[in-house]
Amino acid sequence: MKLGTETGSLMNHLKSNNPTPPVVGEGATELMWTDRKAYFVNWVSDDKKECILERAIAHRIDNNGMSESQSYRYSRSGNPMELKFRWNAWREFYTCPYTGKTKNIKKNIVFGYMDEYFDFSF
Repeated sequence: MKLGTETGSLMNHLKSNNPTPPVVGEGATELMWTDRKAYFVNWVSDDKKECILERAIAHRIDNNGMSESQSYRYSRSGNPMELKFRWNAWREFYTCPYTGKTKNIKKNIVFGYMDEYFDFSF
């Protein structure tokens, strides 16, 4: 991946080269342009090519305000939203409840850790 094609952050680019497979009970992180979202891994297929992730509720625990230095504690929702992913550059398979059509959306997901980050500069 060339820097700047899928992420606008050097940190996200460096973290994206993580070949760790998904493991139930461990975390996952979606690397976005500059932000990151944390997930729980709830299910993994035997061949490790499909998984179900649950968006973590991220509670900010530092007092750093609008800074780059951010710390979070993660918890689960009482009514979780689970997302199904298949390996092919990790694509989320989303079925619209109104039309019934399924779309696959490419996401940059890395496994083995949870790391929430909000870029206040955007």
